[in-house]
Amino acid sequence: MTDGPRHGILFAAAEHGSANVVLPVLRACADREPTGWVGLIPAQERFLIVNRVARGPRGLSGLPWRRFDLCVTGSSASHGLERAIWRHCRADGIKSLCILDQHKDIAERFGPNRSRLWPDRICVMNVAARRELLRLGVPAKKIVVSGSPYLAAPPDSRISASQRLRLRKALGLKDRKMITFCTEYIAKAGQKARYGYDEHLVLSDLKRVLERTALDPVVYIRLHPNDSAGEYRRYLREARPGITFRLVHRDPGNQLLQASDLVIGMSSIILVEAARLGLPVISYQPDAGRRAFVFDEHMRRSLVRECAGLARKVRALLGHPSIMPPRRDHGSADPVKRILAAMSALRSHP
Repeated sequence: MTDGPRHGILFAAAEHGSANVVLPVLRACADREPTGWVGLIPAQERFLIVNRVARGPRGLSGLPWRRFDLCVTGSSASHGLERAIWRHCRADGIKSLCILDQHKDIAERFGPNRSRLWPDRICVMNVAARRELLRLGVPAKKIVVSGSPYLAAPPDSRISASQRLRLRKALGLKDRKMITFCTEYIAKAGQKARYGYDEHLVLSDLKRVLERTALDPVVYIRLHPNDSAGEYRRYLREARPGITFRLVHRDPGNQLLQASDLVIGMSSIILVEAARLGLPVISYQPDAGRRAFVFDEHMRRSLVRECAGLARKVRALLGHPSIMPPRRDHGSADPVKRILAAMSALRSHP
């Protein structure tokens, strides 16, 4: 406990996606005032006055709450950490702001079954997310369209053409095409009925498409943080001669991703990131009578809903590769600056 007025910010994120949007804001505040971190993923930052890995809401006990006048969190559909923080903030008179990393699963995070426990502000990546929150009953004054700190960064992390050539040589690709497949946390989360497909069905479709062509690609399976390698080893064993599957556990700076000739996934945010890096992208979401999940107009244009369409698009994109300059959202403010402005306004007004 400390005496005097509170002045400090506690940051928190229960999952990787949330950490991706919260950490850039934490770093922007680092040299301005006291900061703390609590979450499943430790923030390796020297300036934290508290740095705690919490396996659940119980991990919040004993935090120096009186040091903080604001809590900035991510959100989760399956984990209770952030909601416990919002609840504590409401009871203790601390302001709270949530940064939403995507607009899937918004109802699971903020819908009626969540007892209308909302933070004081919710920063979202786009107007579509704002509309969904309004539909769920979240007051308009609580919502700020800030953009995504995570997606604002990719164009600045693009490797040069010469770096890409050296990387492909180091990978032993020679003239072979490289496909990155982005898995998602659907099957293990028991969400196949909701989506109408899962990562294994989609990867099996891709494998079947490749086996029916004369292509001899190397397919890198980029694992979701909640995936285990054992779930995908059969693809390494069962591929026909000429097709190679490899696993990717981590890809700092997305360098390996940028060696790709094509990036394929379902509705992963990585697809948006790849498109903004200028990479050809396919969002394959088999139509099972359910709504497709898309983050922006570019992802909508890359959407394929049936296996024959996947085959056509794979052949077209690998036959006529097009690595484009990174796309930027001209005229949009820096998302971190927008979030900092929202934090400042929230702290200044009751």
